[in-house]
Amino acid sequence: MPKPEVLAQNDSWQRTVQRTEDSLFSWLQNALEQQWQLPGPLEGSGAIVLGILLAQQRFDKKREFVPEAVLSRWYQQPPWHTAESLQAALGKNWQTWANGKEPPLYIWLDLMGSAMVKRLTIAQEKLMFAQPELQTLLQELMAGKAEKLQTQLQRAWERAQTETARLSAFQRFQFLWSDFQTFQILAAVILGDINQQCHQGLQDWLSRQGPYEETTPILETRAALKQRFNRAVSIYQPRHPPLGETVQAWSKVLLTELLNSDENPAAKIWEILERARIGLASLTVKLPENWERTLGKALWSALRKTIDQLDSGYVPAEYEPWLPLEIWLFQIREWMSIQPPSVETCQQHLGSKEALVQPFFDPMQQRLRVLWLDQQSLALRDLPDDCALPHWGSSTAHAGVMADWSRGLEALRDAALRGTSSQPRNWEKVMQSPPVTQFATTLQNWATDSQLTQLTVIFPAPLAQLPWEALPELEECLVREVSLAHWLKGATQSVADGIPTQSVGTRINSWVVCDPSGEKQCMVKESQWVAQHFNVELEAPCASVFDALSRFSEHTHIHLSTHGQFIRYAPTRSALSLTQYQRLPLWTLTAIQTSAQLVMLSACESNLTGQDIEEVLTPIGIGPTVAAAGAQTVVGTLWSYNGVAALCFSYLFYRIAQENQNMPWHQVAARARYQLKTMTNNDLMKLAKAWRLIHNTDSCDDEIVRRKNKSLESQKPFEDLSMWAGFMVLGQVKR
Repeated sequence: MPKPEVLAQNDSWQRTVQRTEDSLFSWLQNALEQQWQLPGPLEGSGAIVLGILLAQQRFDKKREFVPEAVLSRWYQQPPWHTAESLQAALGKNWQTWANGKEPPLYIWLDLMGSAMVKRLTIAQEKLMFAQPELQTLLQELMAGKAEKLQTQLQRAWERAQTETARLSAFQRFQFLWSDFQTFQILAAVILGDINQQCHQGLQDWLSRQGPYEETTPILETRAALKQRFNRAVSIYQPRHPPLGETVQAWSKVLLTELLNSDENPAAKIWEILERARIGLASLTVKLPENWERTLGKALWSALRKTIDQLDSGYVPAEYEPWLPLEIWLFQIREWMSIQPPSVETCQQHLGSKEALVQPFFDPMQQRLRVLWLDQQSLALRDLPDDCALPHWGSSTAHAGVMADWSRGLEALRDAALRGTSSQPRNWEKVMQSPPVTQFATTLQNWATDSQLTQLTVIFPAPLAQLPWEALPELEECLVREVSLAHWLKGATQSVADGIPTQSVGTRINSWVVCDPSGEKQCMVKESQWVAQHFNVELEAPCASVFDALSRFSEHTHIHLSTHGQFIRYAPTRSALSLTQYQRLPLWTLTAIQTSAQLVMLSACESNLTGQDIEEVLTPIGIGPTVAAAGAQTVVGTLWSYNGVAALCFSYLFYRIAQENQNMPWHQVAARARYQLKTMTNNDLMKLAKAWRLIHNTDSCDDEIVRRKNKSLESQKPFEDLSMWAGFMVLGQVKR
């Protein structure tokens, strides 16, 4: 017998495997149950009787309980709609228990004789003791007076439906259930065993992710456990509040106080805005579990002290800091462990023809303003009246720039889910609207007046979703950044030692990966061409989340052709796909440290950072997180993309970079966007021949032909704004 198989039967090895499996299960179960907040055992007369009614239902012909068959009838007509139907639904022996002399509830359940009673889970204090209230309700039912019990049953039924809707809304709750999952969840809620059902469902699901037996050799067992870890990571989504949300709220308060004072606020705004971007790091920096016992206690103590001082007649000085706020800000500095780059430090590394631009929404004036740094000074600048907050609106409003843009985003997402194409016409109107054009023109005029050729802009999250580089005023000069710290790191590296960077065309340390399920979206064909271009092996797919994180830390050039999803209301749960069933969540990317010079995220919404106007400070998204982890330059997309357009953009981008090895990345992208926009059908078909890396017809070829046929009238397959404008560069642009 081979040695690995002998070792696999060793008791110590088996116990180790079991402990590993148990630990993984407990970790995932605890994490998910904290998110879901599952209801406990049944309590209250209405809930208990509702559970008993369901447990008393008849089986189907196979002697199996089919919840969708029973509960769908309840939606039409519940069994408690009349006193007679309720009495019939309760079955036998309930009268005996109701007329007994305070028998414990479990006696009635023993008399029921239903197999489903095994699932019925009632709180112990209800099950083991007398229930006089419930007995009274049943005695009234025997007398034909069912109104009170009917009312309680209806309330319990409505609560169960509400709870089911809440749980069904969790996307990752659904993997535990098969078809008709809403009825299965509703049945478990009514029977009070939702916790046990989830426990069993999670065990069954996890065991299917990497099956093995006691006789499985060690290496195969290890591979199975690795697969289970990988799938568990793709399911788990951290829920505890990130520190960044709290910091944002405080930052708005500080901005309001600062802008309401008479002093020149520019230097302090500089620090507040950068500290607010702790959101980029807060994906891993969370409030400690004991913060209520440490920081919380200190804050309450400080609050009591200030109240006592005021009661005793103490009058604070005009600029004396409030003690609880001072404690809180000190703690934030401790959690961050770094100081924001100073104005002077940034000026030392600022290019002679470059300015650092930080737009932000002034909560006092209710308008967009700009913090502007060049080599001469730091200034707080005002924008035209068209840039006031009401003109931008919000994504939840019916009017304004954000509302119009959000409608286009949703249309593209819906079309992507349906597998159809959509081109939001309102986007042209948005990009030509006064707030957008006035902002772009003002930045251009300021740059021209100061003879600047590069504006490095750190956008607040909502504005970062617009394709500013598509505007002629900004296409050559606009460079995006995510934070001052990331900009300073890139600026410092670019001048260090005067060592020239290798050009992209000669890099050999490249990693190219694709999601094979995206064959129809041309992901496979795109990544095949890129791998051939850089003379490396294509990884399709990446073996696991952990392998992907390892690749990020090892390579200087990375290209991912995958599906991408930005989750608007929970951006930390955004993700890239590795396979149809395997995701690379945004929160896992915070675990990496990468020194990649260029990362191409050829995936939908990979550089999207937000669309809600209220979240003005923290640009959280997949691309910004990769940049915050150390990547020098990240190329990604702002919305859901056509796969043929993404294939063409990648081809043009790398070709232009190879032919112009000193051209900055943002200008490479600008030229690639222009060539994509002006490409003709003939150009597309010529390129298709060069991409034919496999000789038989595939679904990507079909998509190319379909794209060509849709543009027969104009002969330009990608001229619409949604096809070419959303590919953008984030970070350092020097090569």
